[in-house]
Amino acid sequence: MPHEYERYALQLQYNGEWQFSGYDSYRVVLLIKYSRTQSCTKPGKNDSMHTDRSEPAEVNHYRPEISELITGSYQRLIGKSLLASPDETETGRMLYLAPFVVLAHDTAVDPVFFYANQMAQKLFEMTWDEMVRMPSRKSAEPVLRADRQKFLDRVAVHGFIDNYSGIRVSRSGRRFFIQRATVWNLINLHGVCRGQAAAFNSWSAV
Repeated sequence: MPHEYERYALQLQYNGEWQFSGYDSYRVVLLIKYSRTQSCTKPGKNDSMHTDRSEPAEVNHYRPEISELITGSYQRLIGKSLLASPDETETGRMLYLAPFVVLAHDTAVDPVFFYANQMAQKLFEMTWDEMVRMPSRKSAEPVLRADRQKFLDRVAVHGFIDNYSGIRVSRSGRRFFIQRATVWNLINLHGVCRGQAAAFNSWSAV
């Protein structure tokens, strides 16, 4: 879990203030180093975790390699658990069946979803197979995609941004407004960027 001053550094960097009053020079170095390692400006190449598009299920233990990346990155960046009652042996199942939306896309030039839990599938009116073959930009209307990409570029640099709002569209063309979403970089234990994820539990029809 990040120390309090490390989370504070991310917030300062996001606000563009960089005010270090009260910290000695050693901690300032730590703050800068930590914030840089949480960026996705130099993403790693997609690996078997991304190329394997099999749906989480009991037979594959709900894809623990993906659930650890998503929940672990959230914990390390934001300093709290994504799941209300995290259980390491049940994380994959809990994430896939969670009562809120969780999505993740890979590091391709045109990022493609590699994870969409059941609530996300329901909201976007797609199956797992349909979701994980779709470029994530298509979750937004064409006219809104440029603004969406600018936002994701900010997340790539700053690590995470919470309280995001925006309009998305389902397969049938139904538009909905998501609110208070958290979007964060997916950084594995080796400090390599594997994509970005989003989670939210509030939306309304447009």
